[in-house]
Amino acid sequence: MKFSVLLPTRNRLHYLKYAISSVLRQNYANWELIISDNASEEPIDAYVTSLCDSRIRYLRQTQFVSVTENWNHALESASGDYVIMLGDDDCLMQDFFTTVLRQLETFKLPDMIYTSGFLYYYPDVVPNCPRGCLDVFGNASFLEKKKEAFFLPKKLALSLVQDSLNFRVQFAYNMQHAILSKRLIDSLSSKGPFFQSPYPDYYAMTASMLAASSILALPEPIVTVGVSPKSFGFYYFNNKEKEGTSFLNASISQTMPEALIPYILPGSDMNTCWLLAMEAIKNNFSKELSHPVNYSRYRFLQIIQSGKQSLVNNDLRELTSLWKKLTLKEKVFFYLPLLIFVCLVKNMPSFFRRAGIYFLSKCPRSHPHFIKKHIPGDFMNIMEVFENIHPSCSI
Repeated sequence: MKFSVLLPTRNRLHYLKYAISSVLRQNYANWELIISDNASEEPIDAYVTSLCDSRIRYLRQTQFVSVTENWNHALESASGDYVIMLGDDDCLMQDFFTTVLRQLETFKLPDMIYTSGFLYYYPDVVPNCPRGCLDVFGNASFLEKKKEAFFLPKKLALSLVQDSLNFRVQFAYNMQHAILSKRLIDSLSSKGPFFQSPYPDYYAMTASMLAASSILALPEPIVTVGVSPKSFGFYYFNNKEKEGTSFLNASISQTMPEALIPYILPGSDMNTCWLLAMEAIKNNFSKELSHPVNYSRYRFLQIIQSGKQSLVNNDLRELTSLWKKLTLKEKVFFYLPLLIFVCLVKNMPSFFRRAGIYFLSKCPRSHPHFIKKHIPGDFMNIMEVFENIHPSCSI
């Protein structure tokens, strides 16, 4: 059994070395590592060459392209039976390949394995975490309280897709949580590139849930998703979403279908990119889907996000700019109550303003609370997680 590990990267050699090391230090040898360098200024080519390992292939974009294009570029070179996507500030955990191989043999080669994982915050990435922080991230409603691997019923998988179209997260879209068979990927070639939209993971994970005939759910956290000072997660957690979108080179305007323009509202780029991913799902899987994209729900999320940002910035301009773009129903039931709430809270002491921001972050319930198990200890980099934590001790 051969595994293909896709490792897109750009200007993060410091973290990339850890990700590569986590593959090299596995106790299974039949893998290939495909590094797709998105026009870095750092000497990534020289470092890869110095490793002298024929299983590692280095590809380079001649110019900075979108994250989606770079991911597809890496996938085109994959020759393994199963494909894993790894971010350049992530790592595979000990015994990753042998654990996956055991599950594949036991459960007769499913199309997809969806796995739990660790979530590692580098020092000072999030508030109150100066020395690094590690959690077991359940990341899916169907993994809660589970201890052993199990097949995900097809009916449940389709309901998860419906939740995605309704802008409700019931599983993590991060590709690191998926081990995908090459046959599943190839079966979707008629739909266009495997990765589509400005958020290629939102699209690909939803498409895989929809198309896979067999999905194995694995509660064991066999991968660690890193949130480093040079990651989209860092921008997201520190209220710098525009910078995060630029970091991904995710062009919203260039990928916006004309038919969607009347539905678009200012607010969160994440919600709009999510909409674009779901619109691609709708267009490519019209025969398989019985549920539409919930444009009204998207607009509700954008209205709430505009209210939240007005409190964060202590400035009503973003919220008031929405008025002319809303329907009468949206104005009466969503906008006016929100405007009154924001106006009341913004002039209160900072404690109440922070409480208002927290309330507006939670009230849309687009991201339900998944169980997180904190792992005690100081971890100054992700290799310390790899070396000191074993997945089997964490479920």
